[in-house]
Amino acid sequence: YMPFTAEFNAPDITSGLCKILGVFLCFCPFMEQRRYAFASEKEKKKFTIFTGGIFLIVSFLVLASLYAGFSSVGDKALLGVQPRYLLPIIILFMLSLANINVENKIKNYDKKLTFLIALNTCVMLSGLMVNAFYG
Repeated sequence: YMPFTAEFNAPDITSGLCKILGVFLCFCPFMEQRRYAFASEKEKKKFTIFTGGIFLIVSFLVLASLYAGFSSVGDKALLGVQPRYLLPIIILFMLSLANINVENKIKNYDKKLTFLIALNTCVMLSGLMVNAFYG
């Protein structure tokens, strides 16, 4: 038995940490050292606009369908939104971010990124275990 005070809620803390690490991992393509070499700058720009545009259009359509299906008429809130609806298209957002030129001078970047992915997985699993026992 492990008592929690009203201010400390373990599932919420692990969930929040997972979200922070998840957002960080979504923006990691900025720092990727090995990138696809496009034939020209114009081709790179077209690809970035294409993938970013598809991401925005599909996101808008998903959110519009959820607004129409789950929200009341005139409601200002968007009800029914869950991350699982947008996860399949997040790769398009990451592909468009990967084409932004940022020079990465972080030593052992691949090892540090692997550590963050493993840390995120451990935090997520610990949150699931806490939810199973205390939720």
